[in-house]
Amino acid sequence: MTNYKTRILSALVLSLVLFILALFLFSCPPSEESLPAVSAPSGEDRLILYTSMQDEVISPLVREFENRTGIWVSVKTGGTLAELSRISSGGEADWDVMLAPEDVLESSSELFAPARDLSSVCSSPSQTVFPYSCSDIVIIYNPKLVTLYPPDSWSDLLDPVWKGRIAVFDPRDTGEGYAFIQAVSQGLSRSEGGAVGGTAASGGSGSPGRPASSGGAASSDGIVSPDELSGLLSGHCFPDIDELIRAVADGTCYIGIVSEDAALRAAEAGYDITIVLPQEETPPVSNAVAVLGASPRRENAGRFLAFLSDETIQEYLEERFFFRLSP
Repeated sequence: MTNYKTRILSALVLSLVLFILALFLFSCPPSEESLPAVSAPSGEDRLILYTSMQDEVISPLVREFENRTGIWVSVKTGGTLAELSRISSGGEADWDVMLAPEDVLESSSELFAPARDLSSVCSSPSQTVFPYSCSDIVIIYNPKLVTLYPPDSWSDLLDPVWKGRIAVFDPRDTGEGYAFIQAVSQGLSRSEGGAVGGTAASGGSGSPGRPASSGGAASSDGIVSPDELSGLLSGHCFPDIDELIRAVADGTCYIGIVSEDAALRAAEAGYDITIVLPQEETPPVSNAVAVLGASPRRENAGRFLAFLSDETIQEYLEERFFFRLSP
């Protein structure tokens, strides 16, 4: 009788062990090695973008475009100005579409396909660059560091006491950085006489004061070139606008020059920055897109251009990311 009970108990224990083992095996997810590989679609169902746009903006746009069209999109990031220079010098491009400031793309318009070669684009047949939004350029500063006489104009930034304390988007490699500096230069040129520079009313390690007088930093015709302005600012050049904003917020730099939309998104995300629209009349930077003339996927590229001009996408860019719509 005892042996019988022992056998029954052993069988029950074995069954329980097998049951637990089965649960363990079937509840565990398969290893990465056992997962089927997700392969990219064929070349005709793909598109490659090149931009220095913030990931928080480009990624949602890419996902929405993929959902609407079924076209697989890859994004390459880098300095658009440096990339265009490389391609113009004979380098091979491995992308189809570039998003960059309109003036930067226009300067290399010979590289891009005209509208007549693209599908779903309604514009002049010879047009190669297509604006889709624009951005005002603003000053941001750290309110903990800049407490006395905070800057409210571009000319304030040329006070020598700010030298080495200003963060800029690198104008040597990024089209956006160059366009920002160019817009500031034009704003200065439109101010009274275009004269810039000066000396600080107060110095030391605390918050700087306003310039006491205008100096001779401008050229004889009152116009400050982007190269001269970049040298006068002598700040920290950042290849990434997110890094620039973080540098101002954490006190690495006192002041930054950025697009208003990026500044508003940073403030919304909780960065401790103050945003100032300068007193000088400053032209906005037009954001545009162009399709590489040598691209084998011009049809897909044309669909992306049409996507950016779609009314619902335009509203999304304005309401969610604070872009201004192109006039």
